[in-house]
Amino acid sequence: TIGLQFGTVAALSVAGYGYAVVVLWAIPAIVAGVVLHVTVAWLVHYPHASQHPLEDTRLFEGRLWQVLTLGQNYHLVHHLWTNIPWYRYRAAADLAARAVAEHANITRASDV
Repeated sequence: TIGLQFGTVAALSVAGYGYAVVVLWAIPAIVAGVVLHVTVAWLVHYPHASQHPLEDTRLFEGRLWQVLTLGQNYHLVHHLWTNIPWYRYRAAADLAARAVAEHANITRASDV
């Protein structure tokens, strides 16, 4: 696939469409890649301090977060229950928040 993409870009550039390829394909692809990486990979897994499913993801409440994170504000639900479809994440978010709270209480109690 990558070879096909590079071949297409090279052929279009040789044909005189290099500027259009950069403006209409390369720049949007780079911007989309960065936005997806930040919202889907980095932000929802921050602070990256644990591999535990209840500690390595976050839950952001609110419509604004849903728009800013491209619907990944309930990513914790995905880590806890992978069989729940994305459009039902909101319904399971309260259960996920309770699971995190219970886990935090158990973790604090075991640290004492």
